[in-house]
Amino acid sequence: MTTLLEQLIRTPARATELIRALDPQNANHRRAALDALEGLVDGYIIPAAPLLTVPEPDDVDSVSRFDLSEIAGVEVMDLVAGLLADDFPDLRSPPPDVELKPKLDYYGIHIPTPERRAAYFRAWTAGRALSGVVHLLKVLDGGHPAGGADDQREIDVLRRLAAAPIPGLWQGVIESQAARRARAASPLI
Repeated sequence: MTTLLEQLIRTPARATELIRALDPQNANHRRAALDALEGLVDGYIIPAAPLLTVPEPDDVDSVSRFDLSEIAGVEVMDLVAGLLADDFPDLRSPPPDVELKPKLDYYGIHIPTPERRAAYFRAWTAGRALSGVVHLLKVLDGGHPAGGADDQREIDVLRRLAAAPIPGLWQGVIESQAARRARAASPLI
């Protein structure tokens, strides 16, 4: 049987559809969502962390992110970058440069070096993995139906992911959800 994570890796364009079919009140669906969330972050987003921009220390609104144009060393339009999904529909490591360069060139993304092309592909793939994160977090919003240890396990995973080197916006979203869940799970004193 194919796991949710495997499905998201093979067909990230179907993330919304696949995740919407999950029931937050079903313990097995929640476990699949948690495993997929961990798998996407650990397998695709954290490995691309060295490519994140550094937030401006004097700007409270500045967060780390994948700036594809900065990584590529040339201006890259998001719409054009999205066309690459036709040629590389699955989440994966960068293909060999002899395969990647012609595809990028075809779409007018003329990245000057093989190293930058590979870095661009890693960051682009991480961005695609992030697209499933928001939907997975919706499944995990609110307490686990079984409560107790299952609820705490989800909160612990969310805290770990919030502390990981991922784009700042997503760190904040995950951290906020973990904190909200922890407050709800704590008995009032």
